[in-house]
Amino acid sequence: MKVGQKYKVRSWDDMKREFGIAQTGDEIYIPCLAFFVKDMCRFCGTTITVSYFIYDNVFRIEEDNGRYMWSTDMITPLGDLYEAIQSRRHSSDSSMG
Repeated sequence: MKVGQKYKVRSWDDMKREFGIAQTGDEIYIPCLAFFVKDMCRFCGTTITVSYFIYDNVFRIEEDNGRYMWSTDMITPLGDLYEAIQSRRHSSDSSMG
């Protein structure tokens, strides 16, 4: 992963299944490496571009002008191969049983 690379933002439901939900005051969020807050949902399913890194797995993106902190567990690689692998993995899970 490096500055300038593009990724797809995972869906709220997908991250919720993996990480659960947390709440601080009125703010509901998903406790990824960097918290995924409801306001970030507008980016779900969209392509984002890494603008710079804050820590090893935490970064800012161009599309929100650096407003939010993003982490590698909120995104997936772009491309047909990745999506085909994920689709096949999920279909084989459902056929097992």
